[in-house]
Amino acid sequence: MSATPEPSPQPTILVTGSAGCIGGIVCRSLRKAGLRVRGLDVNPSQDADESVVGSIADFDTVLKATEGCARVIHLGATINDQDFLTLLLPNNILGVYHILESARLKGVRAVVLASSVQAVNALMQRDEGNIRVTEFGPDNLYAASKLWAEHAGQSYALQHKLNVLAVRIGWLPHEASKTCFARKNQLARDLFLSHEDAARFFLLTATQPITGYHCVFAASRPESRTVLDLEPARALLGYEPQNTYPQGLPFTVE
Repeated sequence: MSATPEPSPQPTILVTGSAGCIGGIVCRSLRKAGLRVRGLDVNPSQDADESVVGSIADFDTVLKATEGCARVIHLGATINDQDFLTLLLPNNILGVYHILESARLKGVRAVVLASSVQAVNALMQRDEGNIRVTEFGPDNLYAASKLWAEHAGQSYALQHKLNVLAVRIGWLPHEASKTCFARKNQLARDLFLSHEDAARFFLLTATQPITGYHCVFAASRPESRTVLDLEPARALLGYEPQNTYPQGLPFTVE
């Protein structure tokens, strides 16, 4: 009688920025679904199966963290518009290059790159039509760095056949910002991404096939009017947002 083969080990997914707010959401969602998660962050990753402590600005650290990973979800970055030379350049430009190059060298099947709705900031005030993923309008260097990440990902898809998904993430509030402008700002509420929808969205990016290069928006259902075109995310991933501001948050908005 032949022995029953042991089940194949679960492929590891690398999540960068894993100790941050959205990184924690993603790690918990993936692990709840039975996926194995390795976190990479400058702080220990409490929500990952494995924790690599280090900077995405260090190539050797990224290369080692990528070893054996089937997919990378790259969330690590300097957030918002800050000093370019000391913060945006090493983390948002060089860090993206390190992720893509490590993925190429280590044979990673797909990379998910976190972009931002700030990449279309300059288009937000128009009244007619959804903003499409083919459009862009950065109005600060942080937004420009996210647009660079999108184009770098597309370049690796074309030159090296790496499968890349760039995600323009909507406004995801954390508890420290729960009393901020969003309750007074209609546009922010229409760009809202809840914690629950983020968990659902990034689980799909970890489990659905990604071939070639794609760019999508990730947001919840708008409260007032549709600003972002979510059809590419629906078509590629099967993503259907469930929440409208302030639903799907782990805290009460005051």
